[in-house]
Amino acid sequence: MDISVPNNVVPDAIVGMSSAVAEPAGKEEEGKSGDRRVKWNQKETHEFDDTDLWTHDPNETATEMISCYRRECSSNKVRPITRLLEQLERFDDLSIPMDTLDLKGVKLDSTSCEVLEAVLSRIHMNTLDLERCNLEDEGAIALCEMIEFYGCASRVNLSNNAKLRPRAWLTIGRMLKKSPFLSMINVSWCSLEEQTLTLLLRSVRANCSLSILKMEGNSLSGKGTFILMAAMKFNENLQEIWLGNNSLVTEDGQHLGNILRTNHCLKVLDLKDNSLGDAGVKYICAGVSEQAHGLLTLNLKSNSIGPEGFHHVATMLPATKTLRELNLSNNRCGDNGLFTLKLGLLANRALEKLILSNTRMTCEGAIALAEVLAESKHLTHVDIRENDIRVAGLMALQLAHRMNFHLISMQTPKAFKVEQRDRQLIRDLLTEIEKYSSRNQLKKEEKAEAERRRLHEEQHAAIPKGNPEEQGTFTAGGNQRTAIPSQASVDEEEKDIDPSIVGSLDNVYSDEPDMTNEDDPFKKVPVMDERDKPSTLQEMEKSMDAVVEYSEQGVDTSMERCGSDDELSSLDQGSRGLPDIVSSPPPDVTSQEPRTDVAAVDLLEAGGEPSTQLVDLTDSQG
Repeated sequence: MDISVPNNVVPDAIVGMSSAVAEPAGKEEEGKSGDRRVKWNQKETHEFDDTDLWTHDPNETATEMISCYRRECSSNKVRPITRLLEQLERFDDLSIPMDTLDLKGVKLDSTSCEVLEAVLSRIHMNTLDLERCNLEDEGAIALCEMIEFYGCASRVNLSNNAKLRPRAWLTIGRMLKKSPFLSMINVSWCSLEEQTLTLLLRSVRANCSLSILKMEGNSLSGKGTFILMAAMKFNENLQEIWLGNNSLVTEDGQHLGNILRTNHCLKVLDLKDNSLGDAGVKYICAGVSEQAHGLLTLNLKSNSIGPEGFHHVATMLPATKTLRELNLSNNRCGDNGLFTLKLGLLANRALEKLILSNTRMTCEGAIALAEVLAESKHLTHVDIRENDIRVAGLMALQLAHRMNFHLISMQTPKAFKVEQRDRQLIRDLLTEIEKYSSRNQLKKEEKAEAERRRLHEEQHAAIPKGNPEEQGTFTAGGNQRTAIPSQASVDEEEKDIDPSIVGSLDNVYSDEPDMTNEDDPFKKVPVMDERDKPSTLQEMEKSMDAVVEYSEQGVDTSMERCGSDDELSSLDQGSRGLPDIVSSPPPDVTSQEPRTDVAAVDLLEAGGEPSTQLVDLTDSQG
């Protein structure tokens, strides 16, 4: 395949394709048609020093830059971009990088892109937003060459530009490879194909400086994830990959699991809005389980995951020591999935944020989650919105939150299907949950302030004598040593973790052959406060009778049945768990008949109709 390129170019070797990339020169460049008007600085590209990235002419002002841009537009007979001028007029100091240069939605032809050199050669920005600019090859090539040569941006958004062809993607890949200052590129919804994806990911394979890669909405299922797997095998810098809306299926989950097995530098993997299913999630969970360190955030929102898939997630949780955020929302697992997930959450010692919105959770699932929250010392954020949780489940969550001094945010449903008589009770429970969240947030801030004061005092204290290996001591040179917990304390914290309680994901890939050199697509593809802690099981059962009696009898729904503050504070300092009535093995909700509220039954027996209705508590006041 032969691609037309400008005359003054330096070829870039590509296996299986004859092509070239435009090279900046120390003079005006002319394209094949003689209409290129990009004027490069006299500095040679091989002398470029990224440590001198933000230097500028101290005598030049923003007004002079705007005047230069207007002159260029006039000489090239193009209209100046009004949005650009408005942003430049608000920007005074050229020595400080601009946060964002926003050109989103502005139609840019090749000439409009070329005159932007008057701005990009004089100003620097953290983000250059070129989303939906209707870019074509000539304009995109000119902009990429400017970004590469002048180092004017560290984050580039090229999303929703579907007209870019292989020649433009060749230049984009070269820009990523040659620009040590670029940290993020967004190429979502750009209609990437196998050939253009290969040209783009060559720079990832070459271990470029890129740390964030967003490729959402490009239909990468099949060959696309295989090419990504091959590129990530040699990359140690990429930390975030966003692959939402790519129609990924089980086979793609296998490729992504391979990435997680071999690459431990990846921190964020966003897979929302795909169709991985239970089988695909199995491979991903197995890859995370094999990481000694690595992934911090895993987004599996809307991936058709059922109870079996939640079992694989529960198996992964005891094994991972680094995962901090897990999004399982919009997966209709039901209460059975929550019962299985509970076992993994109880054994996990790292997860901080858990999102379970719209998972068909009912009161039984909420009670199972409450048992986890009563024990957890790590979870700080929980999202259970858009679930059918009623009074019994909310009471269990409120009591668990009261016992937990680490949870600072619990996002609850905004609407509840309750009887008219229970509306005020729901309001009181929600108020209590908000109060406990504020209490925990205040304790966290106080703890952070105390730690800051302690470090400040240590910095002004004299160097203590003693063993420098002890925590908080200073070495002879005056440098503070990092406080490292003893192995005994680590063993004490983790001795109760038994991964076997949720199964194993060993040998998931035992029947999968390793990728050989012949398979490499880059070689064959063309281009709590202590006094408040409840203690004994008997006292805890007394406090939880409200939940049980309400669901069994439907009478006496006052807040006092949850146990007063005096009752809980008088308990002994022992057990942290919920009573046996909650921790007993949950029933299989799929095989049970729907439970009828007692109040509704009483009304039916009396010849009336139940008054159950959907109540939105966000707007109603009583």
